[in-house]
Amino acid sequence: MSTLALCTLVLACGEARLTDRVELNDGTVLEGRVVYTGEDEFVLRVGTKDRDIRADTIRSVYSRIDNQREAIDRWIRLGPEDLAGNLDLAQFCKRHDLLEEMELVAWWILAQHPSNEDAHLFLGHEKVKDGWLVRDGARRVSFDKYLNSHAEWSDAWQLRTAHYVVRTNLPLREAVTTAFDLECHYRVFFDLFARPVRIMDVTEPMIANVHADARSFARVTGDRTAYFNPASRALEVDASKGLDTRLMMHEATHAVLHATAVSTRSATGVIPGWLDEGLAEYMAGVLVGEPGRARFSEETYSSEHFKVHADARNPYDLSRVLNFGASDFAASTRADLKYAQAYTLVHFGLQGERGAYRTRFLAFMRGAYAGQASQTHFKDALELDATKLERAWTTYVKALAGR
Repeated sequence: MSTLALCTLVLACGEARLTDRVELNDGTVLEGRVVYTGEDEFVLRVGTKDRDIRADTIRSVYSRIDNQREAIDRWIRLGPEDLAGNLDLAQFCKRHDLLEEMELVAWWILAQHPSNEDAHLFLGHEKVKDGWLVRDGARRVSFDKYLNSHAEWSDAWQLRTAHYVVRTNLPLREAVTTAFDLECHYRVFFDLFARPVRIMDVTEPMIANVHADARSFARVTGDRTAYFNPASRALEVDASKGLDTRLMMHEATHAVLHATAVSTRSATGVIPGWLDEGLAEYMAGVLVGEPGRARFSEETYSSEHFKVHADARNPYDLSRVLNFGASDFAASTRADLKYAQAYTLVHFGLQGERGAYRTRFLAFMRGAYAGQASQTHFKDALELDATKLERAWTTYVKALAGR
């Protein structure tokens, strides 16, 4: 069996994958899964146990998290029509056991070059006289038939990434860019917060259901076209009128926060409503780029949120915002102002006064991941009394709103 076919079989059957390797200065080699890389420490997960390893005791590290980060960076830099570059990336992913990303890249190539032999081989397709056969469950079907068989939700694409299972009945090209955008979002979130907050890499895939037809999308109260369902741990998006990538990024932030803080083995994290929604809006606002290649831009922000907050006749005071829960955002009364103030408070904490409060804001986030998320914890973390803190926040909002 060819290496490419073996890789595809391993992914399909869920067989053992390559382990990460940490070599210590004394020559000891440890294997498992690196789930955290800090300046002074690494965390290696072996089975159900996490082992903290001081960075100064390590000679070398080979980890999936680093290789996957490099793969996403290479994908973002590639031109959409760069066939050679995409094939090279697929080879990189295969070599480093990133089989999910390997398949995504191969599908991307086939969406534009349906007869590309290398891409078919990456996916384990069988070459026959009239074209290619694709395994579909117990059947083998022609590639053309398989390509056109996913328009109904009952037979939607199921695309895997390192951190997601994406189910969608969007056309193939859009399906692949959607999956990559979710990974780009994850990449940026971890770049911004993983080290200072001490967030572990997600090892159990999150679920993203992106519906190309409205009838398969289960609506909740109101007319929301996207939401994160904590009960099913699934991101649900209605893309029947076109995919709103910004809205998907907002809900993906809820999914990542839930996966890294709430639905962990310790389950100690508490993400207050204002932080949950404020961070979701923040992440949706700092991601730019063409479909499938989202990247971080610190200069990009929601001027509308700042204007709504600055122009409000009676904005909520700081104590009220810090007590916002999920039900407050679900209510229709002054919803735009609630979202605006949650967003501007997060933006102030991360970027206010040229980042003067960033370290302390991130310290509060780290505390929230440990269950210390009250307004007292927030005020103590920022080391300002409530009056000075609210005044500094208000001044920042008015400045960015041009008021």
